Amino acid sequence: MTSVFRREFLRVSTLVVAATVAGACTVPAATPEPLPASEPTAAPTTAPEASPDLQPSAEPAARFREAPELA
Repeated sequence: MTSVFRREFLRVSTLVVAATVAGACTVPAATPEPLPASEPTAAPTTAPEASPDLQPSAEPAARFREAPELA
């Protein structure tokens, strides 16, 4: 591993800071124009029918008995 001298470290650090400042001073990209507003979607006129295949269960089974922080 080669040693880094103080002068070289300061020179590289100065270049990094200068590049960062130059990058921060650039003009930001133009923001895209907003899309034109579209017409809202019409609400359905009839209610959806319930599926006879789905039956509500009594109670969901509890998978965890205590908080993970306490385990």
